[in-house]
Amino acid sequence: MVFLAGGSATTAVQGGLVGRLAPRVGEQRLALVGLLLQAFDLVATVVAPLAWLLSPITIISAGSGLIYPSLTALPANQVPPQDQGRVAGVGTALSRLMSTVGPLEAGAAYDHVGGSAPFWTGALLLGMAAAVLGGMHLPALGRGTTR
Repeated sequence: MVFLAGGSATTAVQGGLVGRLAPRVGEQRLALVGLLLQAFDLVATVVAPLAWLLSPITIISAGSGLIYPSLTALPANQVPPQDQGRVAGVGTALSRLMSTVGPLEAGAAYDHVGGSAPFWTGALLLGMAAAVLGGMHLPALGRGTTR
């Protein structure tokens, strides 16, 4: 049930909202909201009673649905059209690398610090990423949707 809720939230956000919202508010804002949603959600997962677990899973999945398409498009829109594919490919490769490194770090934190450590660490890193992204001014060369 938890995975169904999470998958449904990601699908709904990526398939229904991102395409409509990106031209209006820009990838930067969508990614920023997604990062903040995920940071909030990781903290909520630690402090919420088990009965509320479905809600944090849905929120983190919705955050993922905002983050991944936005952070794929955002760097590509910063370069001329002939370089967009290469930049998007590098971004995807880095994302996949972090999908490998992140769980290793989380496992080490769990083993050495405790069960809630991966959630607190993740929330801190997402908050830091949101602060960096929120402080950037990114004019879009590709589509003009970063606002």
